[in-house]
Formats: sequence, C-alpha cells, structure tokens
Amino acid sequence: MVNEAKQFEKEDGEQRERVQARNQLEAYAFQVKQALDEHASKLPSEDATRAKEAVEDTLRWLDSNRLAEKDEIEAKDKELKSICQSILTKMHQSGQQQQQPSGCGNPGSAGFSSNNYPQGPTVEEVD
Repeated sequence: MVNEAKQFEKEDGEQRERVQARNQLEAYAFQVKQALDEHASKLPSEDATRAKEAVEDTLRWLDSNRLAEKDEIEAKDKELKSICQSILTKMHQSGQQQQQPSGCGNPGSAGFSSNNYPQGPTVEEVD
C-alpha cells in the first residue's frame, strides 16, 4: 500500500497543480467579468467589448477542455491577462480620476499653503 502511494505521488502532484491552475484561471476570469459588469461605463465600448469577449471565450474554453494540461491552462491564463490587464488598468485610473475632486490631495492647493497650519500638535513642557 505504501508502494502504491509512492507510485501515484507524482501523478497526484501533477493533478493538484493542474486543478490549481484551472481554479486560478477561472477565478481571474470571473473577477474580470464582475469588474466589467460593474464598471464598464468607465471604459471605451471597444475595450469593454474586447475584454468581455476574451472572458467569455476563456470560460467556454474551460468548460470544453476539462482535461486540459497545466501548460495549456497557463497559456490561456497568460492570453487572457495580456488582453485584460491594460483594460483593467484604464478602468482603475478612470475610476480614481472620477473620485478625486479638483484640489484634493495636493498640498497648497485651493489657496491654502502649508505654512498656514501647524505641522503637528503643540507640546508644552511642564516642570
């Protein structure tokens, strides 16, 4: 029985790595899909469409290739990320610009200089 366990240990490790790669790809695809569903208005329509099509293609591929090897899954993951990362970055930057009102976060903006405010609490020494 111990010999059988040793015999299948390598196969079990490969299977575990394959399942982990598949789960990571599927989780990433669903995260991108959710982000696009919530924030697609922050993107040009062609970028949103391109990313959505890539996600849908990946999910269809996962469904039809349940026995895909780890290398195939990692290649599909790399392909999806190459398409979606720049689009998600644009979406994130667009969201930050919309949330930050003008003058916020810039010291000395809106007519206030840093000299008008103390730099910290005033501490008096008592004898």
